[in-house]
Amino acid sequence: MPVAREHGTFRLQESLLELRKMALQVTMDYKEALAICDETDRLLNAYPLFANRSRRSLNALTRLMCYIQTKKPDLADDLVRSSMDLFSSENQNWHTFQEWRFILLMHTERYEDAHTLMQELMSKSNFESQTETTRDRWNLFRIYAELYTGRIVPGEKRFANEKTGDLLHGLMRNFESFKGDYAGYGMAAVVLEIMILLKRRADNEFLFETIESLNQYKSRHLKGGHKTQSNIFISMLQLLPQYELDAKKIKKVAAPMLKEMLAIETIDELQAQQVLPYEMLWAKTVSLLPK
Repeated sequence: MPVAREHGTFRLQESLLELRKMALQVTMDYKEALAICDETDRLLNAYPLFANRSRRSLNALTRLMCYIQTKKPDLADDLVRSSMDLFSSENQNWHTFQEWRFILLMHTERYEDAHTLMQELMSKSNFESQTETTRDRWNLFRIYAELYTGRIVPGEKRFANEKTGDLLHGLMRNFESFKGDYAGYGMAAVVLEIMILLKRRADNEFLFETIESLNQYKSRHLKGGHKTQSNIFISMLQLLPQYELDAKKIKKVAAPMLKEMLAIETIDELQAQQVLPYEMLWAKTVSLLPK
């Protein structure tokens, strides 16, 4: 980069920064990606002619994602307030910005605000013209917001002749694209199914078989990843059938596992695509166990 700064044009420096930032996002190194955001802001300040809304909004979007993934909600809130005017509701970056706003609201337990944002966005006239994956993410967000605000969620009541897996198949019709490369969001759907089954209070067979199905995520997506938050979280969920939903025993056995999980600072691929942090998902799961 020193050579690029000394001899390169603005576009060369910008391209190098974007490549570095993309590589860091792929490896989930959000702390280093934030450093690249700082460099990008310095570059834009040095070349005000090129510092248009599009470039500033793109950098703000990356910064917002990194603040949320590194658990800096106060900085994320400040950024949302200062960056709203950079985005036009006509482009994809605005929709992605709103996705991260929603996740920020959920992470900070502002569930009603998240639900309101979801309703406003999904009711917009241009929502149906968005990509399938964008629409699918918002449908996933919708059900999470409904669950966490105490509203009725799809599948809360068992339907006639239901078999194991039918609930998940029904949920997945809301986000068809997750069956492809969206393994993380697919897992978010399975966790959602588990919490809905817990709300039913009477479908332990379905619940236990669903939890066991998470083994395929370990084998398919977490090879060699035993010391990841995703792996430990799945192991914690597997305590439910092991201790037959006995909340007292489950919480006792899970306590050191939760501590170990929270001590892991790296972010794995599945973890990066959850609607809520694992510790919040676990707290909700425990709250739904029979008293």
